[in-house]
Amino acid sequence: MTLSFANLSSVLSASLSCQLPATSPKKFQTLFFLLLVLLTGSFSRGDSYPDLFELVPGRYNDTLSLPHVLSELPRSPEGEQFIINIINYIKETTGLSVPQYIINQILENFDGLLDYLAVTVSEVRSLIDYVNLLYREGLLSPRPPALEVVLPRVFPMDALEELNINLDMYQFPFEHIGPDLYQGYLNSSDDPQRLKNSIAFAEILQRLSKNYQNLSQDPTWMVEYNDNIYSRAEDLIMALNQSGHNVESYITCRVADFFGLWKKQGDKYFTIPVPLMIVTDIPEITNSTDPPRQVTIPSEHCELVLKIKPPPNPPANTKFWDLDLVWYEGTGSVGYIAKNLNTLTDWVGSVDRFHMNINQVMQAVKYSSMYTDILLQAQKEHQLYNLGYGATGSCTDTVGLIAFLVFEKPEVFPFVLKKEYLLPVVKERVSQCKDEELVKSYKIMYKAIESLPVDYAFSETSAWRIYSELPWSEGQEAFSCAIRARATLEQMIMKNITAPSNRKLHTYSNSKVIIRD
Repeated sequence: MTLSFANLSSVLSASLSCQLPATSPKKFQTLFFLLLVLLTGSFSRGDSYPDLFELVPGRYNDTLSLPHVLSELPRSPEGEQFIINIINYIKETTGLSVPQYIINQILENFDGLLDYLAVTVSEVRSLIDYVNLLYREGLLSPRPPALEVVLPRVFPMDALEELNINLDMYQFPFEHIGPDLYQGYLNSSDDPQRLKNSIAFAEILQRLSKNYQNLSQDPTWMVEYNDNIYSRAEDLIMALNQSGHNVESYITCRVADFFGLWKKQGDKYFTIPVPLMIVTDIPEITNSTDPPRQVTIPSEHCELVLKIKPPPNPPANTKFWDLDLVWYEGTGSVGYIAKNLNTLTDWVGSVDRFHMNINQVMQAVKYSSMYTDILLQAQKEHQLYNLGYGATGSCTDTVGLIAFLVFEKPEVFPFVLKKEYLLPVVKERVSQCKDEELVKSYKIMYKAIESLPVDYAFSETSAWRIYSELPWSEGQEAFSCAIRARATLEQMIMKNITAPSNRKLHTYSNSKVIIRD
């Protein structure tokens, strides 16, 4: 017997023996993806490709492949006990009992877990829908509350450094989880005070976004800076820019390292790349006589980056700030958080795109602040689990929408949001709003959300969006599946346009959708 979406309901009904309790914030992201591993049921797909997770030899020397690590685990009593501990951890933290036949399959061939980590967009969509059903039925407890910094209603910027920020609460140190196996992320090498200031400023921007909750009333949250009072994030950022700060914004994408796994060999720690692989419905173009495989890529993590820096030679008698923030919808938060809280490993790659001038920065900050409120309100109205993650979108959806609003191009993949959760909230804000310019912005946002592609099926822009988001330059891909994906997508794109086959093909006309009147 295999676990598939057809029998998922009956299996879960039998296995949910108690209400699923909340867990600690640090464990929550891992727990969410353990649920995904359990519920997607990809054993039934019939196209197991464990080599999706094999690393390209010689490119990232401080890594160990996941198939290699998994294949070694069951060979010792200690490794087998580790597998049992994982299963018990799932039961203890979720109330979900893993059926014995699945335990037996895993112990016989632990590589089989790799099938659970390769999913289609439709499978992810079905998982999110089912998780929200469980939540509405009271079978999932609310997620742990996000960390908040206590602020007064009117906050003076000069007091930023005086806030009591505990950095340990925002970082993820290594925890021993099995035989020479650890989970966690490398602490940042950034200046601790700059990190604390960035955490505090991110909280300020979050509070200002709450002013959109009731547009018929006076603002609830305000910031005092240079003897002026600001109630909107974009106005505060513009004031910082006009006072001499350099303000920069762009979008960055990399592979999402959801698990943060490490293996210790001797005195050295090796990272174990564990991406969630997205199986598209685009067949690979190959000369092989074997049945074609589908283009498969590691799931991306996207962020809107906001940097506020002092000028090169600041006056001695003037206070300037050095702040690094990112904005996105994640598994534990929606909105702005501090950047660089952890050091990234090389294998995740990175590509920076959509660099903005100051007017575009103001647009991005305005729309991100407005959309933070929309996302949180949709989560509340529709009783969505985990702040609506997946249902109202993910990091790619939210950041992709901002890129769409500022640059009029939906160049991320995938879009998984359910528009019916979001559009009514935007319409509600239009009816509340008395500011004509803000009404216009909401109407533009409404039209943009309405125009976004959704990736449950192939669209004419899918190939370009997948290709433009690959986080490695050619020759630096961590996985062979990414090399094959690049080759297929380049051939597809070249059939539609005449241009060099590299990342700079931003003239691809089919990717542009005009959203303004």
